[in-house]
Amino acid sequence: MSSSSSSVVKICAMGATGVGKSHLLNTYAFGSSSLAIPPTMGVDFFTCKYRPHSTVRVQIYDTSGAERYYALCGAYYRSAHVLLLCYDLCVSEHLSMKQLNGQYNYLVDNNLLDKTVCVVGCKADLAMPVMQLSVPHWCNERGLPHHLTSAKDNVNVGPAIDSIIALHMAKELRQRSSINLSEPAPPPTAADWRGCCS
Repeated sequence: MSSSSSSVVKICAMGATGVGKSHLLNTYAFGSSSLAIPPTMGVDFFTCKYRPHSTVRVQIYDTSGAERYYALCGAYYRSAHVLLLCYDLCVSEHLSMKQLNGQYNYLVDNNLLDKTVCVVGCKADLAMPVMQLSVPHWCNERGLPHHLTSAKDNVNVGPAIDSIIALHMAKELRQRSSINLSEPAPPPTAADWRGCCS
């Protein structure tokens, strides 16, 4: 990562109202989440340290899933490094696929697939494992990492988001390394060799 961005990683969660974005992000940042978190109005913001590297600060944007806030949230999606596509493991598979397809199409339509994107299933403590069989296949087809989490029981929340941040950092490192500094310079032309007295 570049020196200007290596100390900050911006994460933004996308998803319908009630899928569990706020509980997921609060559990990651603070280690637990109150069951009484009210619906997000617009965008909530907080920060925490990236545990594997304490010099890296994580800026977390918890966006509302309400349609009336879409225009506002779009600015945060564009500025984020990491986008979490969150869905609820306790609803029908049809509804989850509809919501995920909507989120993914939004990324395509707004040229946001250059971000580090990951799919996160929320409320694993309540879910029936057989309900969401299409989601892993959908993620594989698009090359998207997929994690199941439980904010209530704090299961796989830290490891999942930490691994997503690590993917982003590795991606930035690869982008920097893709500049081939070893490529030889073009041979000098006659104009390059011409001195002031020629």
